[in-house]
Amino acid sequence: MTSEGLRTGSAVREVRFSKRANGGDYGQAVGEAVALDLPNGGTLFALLSGADGSSDHGGQHVWHIMRQIDDDLIELWPTAPKTSDPRIAYPAPMLVTFDDLSDPTSVKRVDPDDLAASFGEGVSLSRVTIEATDQPVTDRLADRLAKLGIKPDHSLDNDFKSTTNPTLAQRLAYRHFKREIAK
Repeated sequence: MTSEGLRTGSAVREVRFSKRANGGDYGQAVGEAVALDLPNGGTLFALLSGADGSSDHGGQHVWHIMRQIDDDLIELWPTAPKTSDPRIAYPAPMLVTFDDLSDPTSVKRVDPDDLAASFGEGVSLSRVTIEATDQPVTDRLADRLAKLGIKPDHSLDNDFKSTTNPTLAQRLAYRHFKREIAK
């Protein structure tokens, strides 16, 4: 929600499932982050990684949730689904924005409970949902990521040296915004 009304965004991702050698299941998502342009010129990105730090929110979390809840539409935020899997406490995606859309190192995390702190008065998050669909995987972010200077197989901060306390830009990479279908 914004002072100018409701804004919505979406992306279609494909979650692929496979069996592990130990007999367990594994899901991995391909696709892209949701990019939501806001009236103040800011952009909110809902990444492929989870708010809990998981690297494959779209695959692992969604796979566990969909297995345990017999529904085609699941609200992830603000009400997390009830599951028996303790790893799924808050399965919403990680939300980020950029202070400067030409500088990938200016990435900052966005608090889903306080979008106004990042985007101004009157901006709030209503909900995040996932829905089963047969639509094709969306491919709208490649040009936007290139303009941001985010390159495939690279971190958002390509100049950093190894450190025990990496910044968000050093921890995030292209794969958190877009994951290609493996060939």
